[in-house]
Parts: sequence; structure tokens; C-alpha cells
Amino acid sequence: MNIGLLNIGSLIEGSAAQMIVDAHPEAIPPGLELTRISGAELGEHAWRLHTERELVELDAGFPA
Repeated sequence: MNIGLLNIGSLIEGSAAQMIVDAHPEAIPPGLELTRISGAELGEHAWRLHTERELVELDAGFPA
């Protein structure tokens, strides 16, 4: 059994959350930058976490 944690630190493109943010940009505090990640990028991170099995936890989409 392999257990891992994928921390997602950005909006997922095409998600309900991303659509809400795009519909109401005034709700985002000034200076807060919301990065976005595609489903394909997210899948690559999940695949890496599953196949490499070197990490128990992986961050995806967090600003550098």
C-alpha cells in the first residue's frame, strides 16, 4: 500500500472554484496572486508521487 499527500496550492483550471474566482475578481484581496494549474499538470504531480515513491508529500502549484 502506498499513501501520499499531494498539496495543491493553486486554482485548478476548469474547476468550480476557478469559475467563481473569475466571475467575482473583486472578492480577491488586493495583492493576492492566485496561480493556476491545469488538470494535466496536476496529474503529472500525482503520477510522480505514485511512481517515484520517494516522497510521502508533494507540493503542486505553490508560487516559488
